[in-house]
Amino acid sequence: MLSTLGSTLVKRRRLVVLAWIAFVALAVAAGSGAVDRLVTTPEGDTGPESAQVDLQLEALGATAPDVVALYDGVRLDDESFQREVRTADDRLSGTPGVVAVRHTYDDGPLFTSTDGRATLVAVVLDQDLPETAFDSLVDEVETQLRSITADEILVGGDAVLDRESVEQTEADLQQAELLTLPITLVLAVVIFGGLVAASLPILVALVAIPGALFVLWALTLVTDVQIFALSAATMLGLGLAVDYALLIVNRFREERAAGLDVEDAIHRTVATAGVTVVFSGLTVAVALGGFLMLSGNVFPSIGMGSIGVVLLAMGAAVTLLPAVLGFVGHRIKPASHSANSGRVFHRLSTLVQRRPLGVAGAVTV
Repeated sequence: MLSTLGSTLVKRRRLVVLAWIAFVALAVAAGSGAVDRLVTTPEGDTGPESAQVDLQLEALGATAPDVVALYDGVRLDDESFQREVRTADDRLSGTPGVVAVRHTYDDGPLFTSTDGRATLVAVVLDQDLPETAFDSLVDEVETQLRSITADEILVGGDAVLDRESVEQTEADLQQAELLTLPITLVLAVVIFGGLVAASLPILVALVAIPGALFVLWALTLVTDVQIFALSAATMLGLGLAVDYALLIVNRFREERAAGLDVEDAIHRTVATAGVTVVFSGLTVAVALGGFLMLSGNVFPSIGMGSIGVVLLAMGAAVTLLPAVLGFVGHRIKPASHSANSGRVFHRLSTLVQRRPLGVAGAVTV
């Protein structure tokens, strides 16, 4: 079946490449909004007493503040500080979407530290606002709260945590990609001895990254997806895309070294290394299915996103990559076999066969 697929990919390589380009364009367009749709508040097991208390309070209409500011090193009897707090209160109370503003001057000592040198201002927001409007309101509230003078000001709360979680996750992923892709390219050049062959794993990786965002975006249309799934799916997709591409390209170079032309080498590559990639991808996907059995929404989100990305990386490796090889395969150097080729792994396999019980015992320990 895969041999037939390889033949079709070579004959229809232009169509295959254009289809993947169209998919990447769609993935970039749709996936760009995926991060904003992810959920940042974990939902866990409702069995523990603390979770039951939360449900009871929610049923009673209790509202937790969305933005909280801590002012340290202040004097509560300072008229200037009190005036600034009330001015901020008046501005925020008149802002559409602000449900309540609470502070020690109206709500008592609950908002003041025992030594009287620190106090809180808590703001409750309308949860029914559209996401964009809610985010803008959080920024406006934070600006108003930071306008109050104090030795130290800390602004937090669930709404601020959600926003900063998304921002930090995006920044971490960008940094990881900026570090990973160049290092991978350099290593691939060393392994394959040429830039064309080395760039192919990067090509598949560049498909996997927007593909991961697209998968998560598609999942958000039918269920809540946790922000934690973004890092897991992107890094897993990136790693497997490079891994599978290395398998395909290396096998192609070996088939070329055996004397096959480009088209026949692609057929053999898809029929051999392609089987390895498909078997590996399906195995990883099934293994990740275990996440779907866990309670809450954190691990199931990671499982769903990762399964989709694994299948995507697998599909790109056995379809897009062979099609691209049909265009550039003649520019890739065949594998070179020296007297030392495979010597290390030959010795390793010989040792394992001679001492199977000893090796198995050491690995088990």
